[in-house]
Amino acid sequence: MPEPAGVLRGPQLVGRDAELRSLARLLANARTGTSGGVFLAGDPGAGKTALLDAVATTAASMSVVRVRGVESEADIPFGGLLELLRPMLGALDRTPAPQRAALSAALAIRAGRMPDRFAVGAATLSLIATHAEARPVLILVDDAQWLDSASAAALAFAARRLVADPVAVIVAGRTTDAVFAGLPAVEIAGLDRDSAAALARSRGGDGLTAAALDELYAVTLGNPLATLELAAGAEELALQPAGAVIPLPERLAAAFVSTVEHLPHEAREMLLLAAAIDRGEVATLHRAAALLDLDFGSLSLAEAQGIVTVAGGMVDFFHPLARSAVYAQAAPADR
Repeated sequence: MPEPAGVLRGPQLVGRDAELRSLARLLANARTGTSGGVFLAGDPGAGKTALLDAVATTAASMSVVRVRGVESEADIPFGGLLELLRPMLGALDRTPAPQRAALSAALAIRAGRMPDRFAVGAATLSLIATHAEARPVLILVDDAQWLDSASAAALAFAARRLVADPVAVIVAGRTTDAVFAGLPAVEIAGLDRDSAAALARSRGGDGLTAAALDELYAVTLGNPLATLELAAGAEELALQPAGAVIPLPERLAAAFVSTVEHLPHEAREMLLLAAAIDRGEVATLHRAAALLDLDFGSLSLAEAQGIVTVAGGMVDFFHPLARSAVYAQAAPADR
C-alpha cells in the first residue's frame, strides 16, 4: 500500500505502515473539521516518539503543539498544561471570562484562587477550540505516564469533548492510562519477525545469520530500540546460555527500568532477586527471600507498576529485556 504522503521515515518506523496510515487519516479528518484522538500505548523503545515525530512532519498546514511528560516534574500541578497551551495563550482573551480566570489562575498567569479541575478542563477545551478557529490544531503528548495528573485530567477532559473542531489529539504512553480512557487505544507492539530482521540489518549489516536474527528476535520481541541497540552484537547473543541475563547498553537498560527507581528499597531488592533467578519460580523466590530476610510481598509494588506479573507459580517481567535491565542497573555488590 502507498505510504502516507510526506511522512518522514526513520529506522524505528520500519514495519509501522498501518499505524502511519491510521494517524494520517486522523489528521485528514481534523483538517476537514472532525475532531479525533488516539492513545498510543507501548513498551519503552517501541517507537512511539518516532511516530509522533513522523506525524508532526506531515502537519505543515496545522498548528502543532507538543508536550512531553517529565519524570522530575510529575508532581508539579499544571506544569505540563502550561507548556502545551503556551503557544495558544494569544487566544485566551477570546475565551469566556470565568474560564479565562480559571485557566489564568491555574497556570499562574494572574493571581487568583486555585480553581477546581472542572473549570480548568472547560477552559482548556475553550482555549483549544478558539485557537483552532485560525487553522487546524495537532496536539502531541509524549511520555504521558510522566505528565502531572492535573494537566493530564484537563487535557483528557478537553479531548473527550472535541467533536466538530479541527483538532487531532495523539497521546503516547507506556500503558493505556485510565485518565485518557476516552481516547481509542492503539497498542504499538513489537515488530514482526521480517520487519525486525530488516531493522537489525540496517544497523548490524547484511552479514547477520538467520540464527543470530532468530535469537535477537527472541530476546527483543521485535522492540525497535532494543533491536537497533543489540543488532551489532546479535551473533554473540546466539552464543549466550539459555536463560542468561543479557548484557545491555546503558541507554537501553535505562529505558526499561525508569519506573523501578521509585520503588522502595526492599521492592527493588526483590526485583533483582527475581531477575537473578532463571524463570522466576515463586517457590524458589520465597526460599531465597527468606534467606536474605526480604519480604516477598514487597514484589506486589512492582506488580502494581506493571513491571512484573505473579501468576501460575511464576514471576514474569513485562518484557524479557526488563529482567536484564533490572540486573544490569543494580550495583555490582547487590548483584
